[in-house]
Amino acid sequence: MEPGSTKRGVYGYIPEIDGLRAAAVLAVFINHLHSHWLPGGFVGVDVFFVISGYVVSKSLMTAEYHSPARYLGAFYARRVLRILPALLACLLVTTFFTILFIPQSWLSESIPITGQWAIFGAANIALINTTDGYFAPRAEFNPFTHTWSLGVEEQFYLLFPIIFLLWMRHRGSKDIWIRRCTTLLLPALLIASLVTAVWLCRTAPDRGFYSLLSRFWELAAGALLYQWHVGRPQHRVTPPQTSSWLHQALPLLGVVLIGVSFVACQPDKIPMPMGLLPVAGTLALIHVTGGGSRPVRWLSQILAHPTARQLGLISYSLYLWHWPVIVLMRWTVGLRSAVTLATAVGLSLGLALASYYWLESPIRTSAFLRRAPNLSKIGMGMAAAWASLLGTTSAFAHQASLTLSVTRDRQVWAPSAAWSPPPPRTAQPGSSEVPRQILKGRRIFVAGNSHAGAYEGMLSRVRHSTGLDYSISMDIKCPVGRVRVPLRNLEGCTAAQDTFLAHLKKEARPGDLVFFASLRVPRFRDQWTKLESEASLLKDVTSPSAAEYRRQGRLETEELIDRIKAMGLHVLIDLPKPWFKTPPFRCSDWFNRSHPICAAGFQTDPKVLQKLRAPIVAEILAMRVRHPDLVIWDPFPRLCPSSPCQAFADGKPLFFDGDHLSGFGNETLYTDFLGVLANVWPESLRHSTP
Repeated sequence: MEPGSTKRGVYGYIPEIDGLRAAAVLAVFINHLHSHWLPGGFVGVDVFFVISGYVVSKSLMTAEYHSPARYLGAFYARRVLRILPALLACLLVTTFFTILFIPQSWLSESIPITGQWAIFGAANIALINTTDGYFAPRAEFNPFTHTWSLGVEEQFYLLFPIIFLLWMRHRGSKDIWIRRCTTLLLPALLIASLVTAVWLCRTAPDRGFYSLLSRFWELAAGALLYQWHVGRPQHRVTPPQTSSWLHQALPLLGVVLIGVSFVACQPDKIPMPMGLLPVAGTLALIHVTGGGSRPVRWLSQILAHPTARQLGLISYSLYLWHWPVIVLMRWTVGLRSAVTLATAVGLSLGLALASYYWLESPIRTSAFLRRAPNLSKIGMGMAAAWASLLGTTSAFAHQASLTLSVTRDRQVWAPSAAWSPPPPRTAQPGSSEVPRQILKGRRIFVAGNSHAGAYEGMLSRVRHSTGLDYSISMDIKCPVGRVRVPLRNLEGCTAAQDTFLAHLKKEARPGDLVFFASLRVPRFRDQWTKLESEASLLKDVTSPSAAEYRRQGRLETEELIDRIKAMGLHVLIDLPKPWFKTPPFRCSDWFNRSHPICAAGFQTDPKVLQKLRAPIVAEILAMRVRHPDLVIWDPFPRLCPSSPCQAFADGKPLFFDGDHLSGFGNETLYTDFLGVLANVWPESLRHSTP
């Protein structure tokens, strides 16, 4: 039943539900603009889930029934026309601007798959497999993250109509067992989902947050409320009445529960147990507005106000568009000033209104589509989805050539880009290039955190020029050989060393090299967070607890080296490189240089860096007492030959972000690294090193 109908209640239009939608989308919007303004505003999605369960039940109940196939076909055709046009338009436009303005990086690597899976209602599954949680950095910088909730709803819509149809067709059955089974099916699934939500939130929080299995109960709660309102047909066709005092208390209780959830809900306690608050509050408000015969006046005046209803009507469009706008601005100009915040609000509302009035409404009211067979509508929707998938897949595959970012030059920028040789040319007399295959049969086993992977460009060129092979064991959580913090002090990391040693025992041969490469100093900032001051970092590295961690880390690493040396292998460890307060890849384009993250600039005082790295350097050098043949490499002088240290040299970036090498940085260290290898294998390289 559309707005404007004179029929009201369980079989007609309920204007207050549009107002409730408005409150939910505003809460989500405010939370996404600035989480401190409304810390629990993200549970507006939970409110949407309950509303969806109720409203979709109403649409199924009031739909014309001829046969199961036609009934279900009509439902899916309506869902396709309601969801897909606006969703595909948003995904395609967002893909276009993502490719133009978002650089390829670790922070953005989950974007393509999320956008592609969102086309078919599976973004939540993609996010479970590719990100670090809804509130983790890669999710916050992914313009498609918000489509996870649409995925949950679309997956619910695949299953629920069949459950509802069974209930609707058999709720008046004379066979008591059939009637009981079909009536209890949805409550049983709700309880199973609740139990699953409790379990997943404890054991696998990402799955608990994103999965339909742990969210089904929220949508089912709305559906069960509708079933209760409709009641058994032989007894009543009007919604159940509540006592006068309860009828007056319920709306206040609902408002309080939702209000508390918007303010107090914590990310790690959603959907259970804190999801109970917005769900219970929403059920209370829907009951007194949609199920009660006497709407509470003050509540109806708020929720059914024309402004609230209008915002509720465009809530789907606003939800679709607000997040891409926020994320794209988060990547480019930032969202910290009043001007940028107002711009985000204006753009989101403008795009939502355009989507609703120029796309969604014309399609939903189209006479042609009304006459078209349901199967044709579904087919057209699926064809549009497949075309969108092909288009976005092709676009992301060609992102390097389509982007406006200078980071499109992967050889210069990307830390892990494999080195490619220049075009063939005649060798010049006195060429310093090491003859190929001189180290064929030797191998380097690199272990550490993401900084181990950031040496790949350099290692790739070494392999090309010498025949030396390499493998990288990169573990961000459990970096072997980090020294700064022993693995036994990191939860779940005690087995990391044994796994690495087992790999060496299987793959390494005597004379091979193990290279421990990690970030062992506190960074000024990562790719997304606030800037840490020099004073706070210095206080961190000089604290007694940090000193004890370093000592334990050194002892643990020395024990590890003992076991590696017993295999007949060499060991190399690097000292900290320079690091910076501004990530070059986010601040080198005309469209992102004004971002607040870029204000600190691309220079760092080497005296400050030396103070910060001195404690870890001392621990590493101390390991030579026990292992005098330990090879120690210091890339600092090559990367910072003068004061101040610069993130760029000759107009090219030495670093990709604040501390990871760029492709050009790898090229800069190549000659130095060959000198290090000459100390490991002097018989092979000493006379060939430039």
